[in-house]
Amino acid sequence: MAVDAELVARIKTGDAAALSRLYDSYAAIVYSFAERILRDTAAAESVVQDVFLTVWRKAEQFRPERGSLCTWLLTLTRNKAIDLLRSSSRRESRYVSISSDPGAFEMPGSGPDPLSSAIQKEKRELTLRALTEIPDEQKIPIYLNFYGGLSHQEISERLGVPLGTVKTRIRLGLERLRVTLRQAPR
Repeated sequence: MAVDAELVARIKTGDAAALSRLYDSYAAIVYSFAERILRDTAAAESVVQDVFLTVWRKAEQFRPERGSLCTWLLTLTRNKAIDLLRSSSRRESRYVSISSDPGAFEMPGSGPDPLSSAIQKEKRELTLRALTEIPDEQKIPIYLNFYGGLSHQEISERLGVPLGTVKTRIRLGLERLRVTLRQAPR
């Protein structure tokens, strides 16, 4: 979109007002996307800050011929969220946590069914892994639709691509996801 390209051009010159406008336009979707990946509000807020700091420092890396500004922002978000997940999982694997919560030592049966919880967790992890194998051009509309709650028309407007393209990318991404999940070991 011309407005987005103009904002990025102004950001390249150090225009803080342009960054503020860009933030107002895209912060909610960047946050929603990060929160869906991380499932942690504080971490998602940190990713939003990192994304817009990257835009401020490296606006020249945006290439409109490679995709819309929204696509670039969501790609930055995805990369930063995954980096954060990887770094936190490495930190957690170094430490054994001993819970001070007395409920942590309750006998099975006093809460949700452990088997159901384990199956749900495994399905969620399998789906997230399968999503990493889908190209970004298909993954981003899927996230925006299923996790961001945006309609196909809203996604079309956000990404700056035709409505039919959005529908096709979602359909192809879901087909790929279905095939990947069928092939996954059970």
